[in-house]
Amino acid sequence: MNADLQQLLAAVPLHEEDDDQAAALAWAADRAIPTGRFARLWTLGTMQAQIALAYGAMWVRSFFGRSVEEVVETHLIAATKLVGCMLYLRGAVMKVGQALAAYPNVVPEEIAATLERLHFNAPPMHFSLLREQLENELDRPISEVFAELDERAFAAASLGQVHRARLHSGERVAVKIQYPGIAATIESDLRNLAAVWAPLRFTRDWESLSAQLDEIRSVLRAELDYVAEADHIERAQSLFTPEDGIVIPRVFREHSTARVLTMELLEGKHLDAWLADNPSQEERDALGAKLYTASFRFYYAGRCDYADPHPGNYLFFDDGRLGVVDFGCVRSYDDEEWELLSLVDHSFYLGRQAARDAVIRYCDLSPAEARDEKRMAVLEDSYRWSVEPLLQPVFDFGDPEHIRIGMDIIARTIIHRYTRAHPLQVYLSRTFLGLRSLLHRMRARVPVAAIHEAELRSSGWGWVPVAGSRCAWRASSPD
Repeated sequence: MNADLQQLLAAVPLHEEDDDQAAALAWAADRAIPTGRFARLWTLGTMQAQIALAYGAMWVRSFFGRSVEEVVETHLIAATKLVGCMLYLRGAVMKVGQALAAYPNVVPEEIAATLERLHFNAPPMHFSLLREQLENELDRPISEVFAELDERAFAAASLGQVHRARLHSGERVAVKIQYPGIAATIESDLRNLAAVWAPLRFTRDWESLSAQLDEIRSVLRAELDYVAEADHIERAQSLFTPEDGIVIPRVFREHSTARVLTMELLEGKHLDAWLADNPSQEERDALGAKLYTASFRFYYAGRCDYADPHPGNYLFFDDGRLGVVDFGCVRSYDDEEWELLSLVDHSFYLGRQAARDAVIRYCDLSPAEARDEKRMAVLEDSYRWSVEPLLQPVFDFGDPEHIRIGMDIIARTIIHRYTRAHPLQVYLSRTFLGLRSLLHRMRARVPVAAIHEAELRSSGWGWVPVAGSRCAWRASSPD
């Protein structure tokens, strides 16, 4: 089930008390985004109360018998309220909705399928709300920059939306326009999040949580800087050749600013449309391999993390190429960070104790915490889950058990408050979970270990695996 909003409204039986629900979906795209901290908090609280009432009513009705249709109806009503609220607030709140949709088994299927539209196919803001920002950013009338500009966005998500256009020189381009006021909403949402975390200020976890909050703030602020995104795109282009079959759009710097990004228009299919064509297993495997090649290439050769691998950021071409189109969430690593990440990477080949020591350092555990076998068992389970695709010649991401185990480990980590880790975990967890959820939906079978080794060697990384061994290392020669 992947209903657009019109289909969803038709499917949900609205009652008089639900008029506000229909209205939320009808006018959210035509209203300016609320930026005030308390206005956003009030909207979220109201939405939570409405969803609680819907499920409360279902629970009461269950005493008199409950049908499958009633459960589905309640899930659809909850999904509609969630989408309406997130369309209105956009920004960080919509990113939460994207995350809920990306990871299997977190929310009911009806809700996840609807929230998935928030990745790239959310109803856009009316162009009249963006026209002034576009002209102010380009410092010229639109007609002087573009020979044609489609005022109907063909993609929209949490921070901005994308319009097709044609330059006077003839190139067809995609113009990404940031929502007006979105930066203020990020700051409001972060202050609200900090307030929620305030009771933990006097615990040992506070320093780690505070560092992770700072990293989240850095992530979101970086995504608002389209000049930095243009830099990431051009850096990514330098990492691939046509033989890789991985396409990165060209940036038109003269028509881009900090809030407007003009790129080459790539015409491919998003995941849903590609899957609807019922691709063969060979096609699934080949594009799955390209996804992992791109991820490892960014990491080892680019020394950065492409940390937003959700369905809206990839295009699948009929000729087997893979397009990567959004570089807002990319984290480059400095020497100190890279040394730590390399230590964790090396530990996989050095045995259980080396992996345990690397996890202790990465999570900044005290000696007492490192002796807590319950904590270490959860962390080691997490480590093993992360490296599991490297342990088989070909890994089947279509196996639902792999995703289920990963979600179970995350739940145990949160329940027992074993969440302290390096701030970089904000990026790494998004990468691991997002990429594997995507490959799970594709049901791709990927030779991850072989791709990993090839990328290590081609990047000139400081270590290479001993031939025929998956548990030992030797230093590579300086040349």
